[in-house]
This record gives sequence, structure tokens and C-alpha cells, in this order.
Amino acid sequence: MWIDAELAFSSYKPIVLEKGMKFIKWNTKNIDGHYELYELDFIPVDADFYMTRMGCPVELSLYEWNPYNPNVNQLATSNELGWVDDSEDEMHEITIDDFNSILRANGRCQIQCVDDHPEGMVIPVYDEEKVIIRLIEEEE
Repeated sequence: MWIDAELAFSSYKPIVLEKGMKFIKWNTKNIDGHYELYELDFIPVDADFYMTRMGCPVELSLYEWNPYNPNVNQLATSNELGWVDDSEDEMHEITIDDFNSILRANGRCQIQCVDDHPEGMVIPVYDEEKVIIRLIEEEE
């Protein structure tokens, strides 16, 4: 079973910056603009100056999407986000492009969950300790 989920990010201040840390920036390439995720591909000489200009790194989480309930469940943490279901038989590791597609879709995607769990709980399906998501087409 697939349920709607929302990608959220929270910033944190690390002791040192490392390659591969994720950052969010505002992309103004089109009229509407949107947030875009990128990975640090170099270590800045002055980490404090870099974070002053670019912000702090972010961690990503997936939450159950329910516009009528402000107390939604967290379904996956940053290190549990791992797989994207392309079609019925294809999966690939999640990429920065996948995260950016989710951000362009207002942070929405779907996550695969256990069918008919007792007590009505929402439990994600894991493959190699990572959850499986699928993208939603961009909203116009």
C-alpha cells in the first residue's frame, strides 16, 4: 500500500563541514522559484563564513501527509531514505535529482507501507534498512 508523505528538512550546525553534507538553496531559475537540495562537493576554507552565506546543512525526514492533522507521524529519517520505485519492477537508490523532484512537487511523494497492519498503524516497508518511495508528478 502507498500513502502520501511529505519531505521535511531541518538544519543543524555541525562542528566541521564534510563533503556530501546536504544544503538547501532557493532556486530562482523560473518565475515561481523553488527550493533545491545540493550536496557539498568541497570543504570550504572558512566553514563559518560559508554557513553564514549559504545556511547550515540539513537533515531530511519523511512525514505522513495529512493536512487535517497537525500531529503527523514521522515515517523515515534522513539515513532511512534510500530507494525510489520507478515502476513495477525497477528501483534505484535515491539521488539529489529525486529529492529535487519531490521539492518541486511541494515536498510530496508516496511511501510504501505495510498493508493491513493490526491496530491501524502506518509502518513503512524496508528493503536493506531503507524505505521505498515513489515520486509524484510535478504540480502545475
